[in-house]
Amino acid sequence: MTSKDSYDASLGMGFSTAQLHQGHKPEPVENVGWGWGGIGGGGARAPPIYMTTSYQFNDAAHGADLFGLRKLGNIYTRIMNPTTSVFEDRVAKLEGGSMAVATSSGMAAQLITLSQFMQCGDNFVSASHLYGGTSNQFRTLFKQYGIECRFSEGNGNDMESIKSKIDVNTKCIYVETIGNPSYHVPDFEALKKLADEYELPIVCDNTFGMCGFTCRPIQQGVH
Repeated sequence: MTSKDSYDASLGMGFSTAQLHQGHKPEPVENVGWGWGGIGGGGARAPPIYMTTSYQFNDAAHGADLFGLRKLGNIYTRIMNPTTSVFEDRVAKLEGGSMAVATSSGMAAQLITLSQFMQCGDNFVSASHLYGGTSNQFRTLFKQYGIECRFSEGNGNDMESIKSKIDVNTKCIYVETIGNPSYHVPDFEALKKLADEYELPIVCDNTFGMCGFTCRPIQQGVH
């Protein structure tokens, strides 16, 4: 048994246990139904796959509150879905965060994240040791939006190179937990100090962090 399998106070359970059960409560076994007409808790230990596209509202007012974001609840499965919610909660806890948003790909996750605080005319500083798809997205797609990616030397471990790229329009610093394909690891402590100096968020691709198993950038000061 490795140390990762032992009890993790931040998760309230072992890491391996959290990988299987975090974010989901088993169904009750009372009133278990039988056959096609069965109604009630099925007693399932794993979360079911909800294939519905729409959800019921108690009344028109309830629906209006949900769409108006005055109440939390399922509206439309593209926005939120019970199965997806279990996954999001599980990933957030394993990463050491509070919330997560699931996307269909890593490229979508990056685009959604970075576009939240950048617009035409802005720029961000990125490590140069990146996954090929990320490099292409930063060099071509963001350029079409009028957003400039400024590549620094290495993978978040050359503070002088990063610092030289920052100006008044810089909105964040981007790194990977383990640089692809160089395997260089960012100097998170120095990176956080620099980011705090310029009041910039750090965005980190934690693919090689294995969802918190090998590294939790959030605990290193990544935003």
